[in-house]
Amino acid sequence: MKKQILSATAVILLMAILILGRTTVPVVADPVANEPSQTPDPFTEVFPGVYMYWQWWNQSSTDALGEEPHEPAGDDEGGSGNEDYWYYEVETIDGDSYYILEDGTYNYTLDWSFSNLLVSIIVDPDGSYVTWLSNRGISSEYIWDVMYDFDPSALSGDEVILFSSFYFDTVSYSYYVNANYTWYDEEMNPVDPATVVPHLKSEYAWAASLVGSIEFDESFDYSGFGFDVNEMTVQGNNSQWMEHYFSGMSVFDDRNGNGVMDMVYDTISYDVDGDGVPDWSYQALNETASELQYYFIPSSAEIGRITTPYVNDAGQLEWSVEVVNISGQFYPDMPIFAMDLEASEGMGFSYVEESNPINATLTSLSMTYRFEIKDTSVVLKIDQHIGDFLDPVTGAHIDALEGLGLTIDYYSSFSSYDLTVENSDDYSEEASDDDSPELIVGVDNSTLAAVEFGGTYLWSYDGGNYPVGTAIYPVFVYFVEFDEIEMAEEGLPLGTADWRVSTYYYSSCYANWSGYAITHDPIYAVYPERAPGAVSDYINELLTASSVLIVGGSIAVIAVVVRIAMVRRRE
Repeated sequence: MKKQILSATAVILLMAILILGRTTVPVVADPVANEPSQTPDPFTEVFPGVYMYWQWWNQSSTDALGEEPHEPAGDDEGGSGNEDYWYYEVETIDGDSYYILEDGTYNYTLDWSFSNLLVSIIVDPDGSYVTWLSNRGISSEYIWDVMYDFDPSALSGDEVILFSSFYFDTVSYSYYVNANYTWYDEEMNPVDPATVVPHLKSEYAWAASLVGSIEFDESFDYSGFGFDVNEMTVQGNNSQWMEHYFSGMSVFDDRNGNGVMDMVYDTISYDVDGDGVPDWSYQALNETASELQYYFIPSSAEIGRITTPYVNDAGQLEWSVEVVNISGQFYPDMPIFAMDLEASEGMGFSYVEESNPINATLTSLSMTYRFEIKDTSVVLKIDQHIGDFLDPVTGAHIDALEGLGLTIDYYSSFSSYDLTVENSDDYSEEASDDDSPELIVGVDNSTLAAVEFGGTYLWSYDGGNYPVGTAIYPVFVYFVEFDEIEMAEEGLPLGTADWRVSTYYYSSCYANWSGYAITHDPIYAVYPERAPGAVSDYINELLTASSVLIVGGSIAVIAVVVRIAMVRRRE
């Protein structure tokens, strides 16, 4: 699996990093001095054994298209030579040919923009992997290659690679057609299309709509945003990766009071051959028994305050992103698009509205990321804030949301399906006393990563802290076998006979919500095969001695806050 990042075309902010008082980095085993020559471009060594590259860039384009499916009619074909005139040729079942003259206008425009803040960090205490990268070379255009495309022999087991990506995109689309149609026979004499259409060959049935005048106008504006966290580390001879993506927000009715959005699925079976035995079946959501009430689907937003990486007072690498003025709708059911030729006059797909959505404006959604190294783990903490949902007309809170809860939904993929849910007190020094569950990812009974999205959250309605409910739903697990030749071709690490992938949806549930702002701090952590404790101690010594200074650029575009954090393993 490989991801590619487009090159920056509009804005690349530069960071200047100065490290003072350099010495050899102590490591757990096989120490290798971190020398400047070992730093792979475009990464910079921000702490001993910690390398970072970040980019903020924008790209935009304006496209105006008017290409028609036929060449413009010329004078020799009976046309005027004006490019607004087009002929379509059709044929009847009797073999007679007819020509349809289209006289009209056609306009199509598409404006789009894409902005991205990518922060990539390599933790490599003994310098083995960054040395290999330096010799191999890496382009900022293909920065994801450091996670997915490498020689396994370059990894010694102490590495953790982390990618944090935030994106914001806009699309503005418009389409307009205004045309008049005149039908002619082979001698270019005008004819009544009503006498021709019933006799058209089946492959020309589309021409039945080209009668008289047609005017069609549509436009579409959209602003989207998202974020993800991706990690890679090593267990034995295998590289292991994890990918976590924000997938949206839902609203639930906690009717049983357990603090979790309960989902009930029914098995739907089909007996295709009628022998009384189901031939296939699938799971379908029971909307009556489930507590799911609404999906929130944003339709427009503005980019807010963006802070690029810098070292904060606690010695953590910190950066933040924000989206504001988010307009959208709460749908009781997912929007349905269906092929409705009659309603769309043959133009294609049309929207079928099942129920009336609730319009809403989300004031802000923001996340502040904090990266640090502990004795046994590499930790990314993300402070997460979801603002108030307000009526876009009155600016007041929405009555229909009173008494309902909110979920923030994610989906994660892992290269191993050895996944369990356990109490956070068993793994995290920072765990709360309420035994919040963690998503523990492991291989051969060894913890690979942990995701804690429980704990408590701050509710702005009364300023109180309330427990976070958690729900986990396995989506799919698949198993692929490779021989060594196939593995080499696929770029997979040698020494294993299979490749396992599992995907899970999980939700942080906030039963007390009613449309008011909440702040929460779930946590993610990765445990390399060789603990980075010595590097952690050395970084603390440098910070205490004020030996490290990092000057980071930042840009501001508008503002808010969000929290997600990474969990630490029991030491």
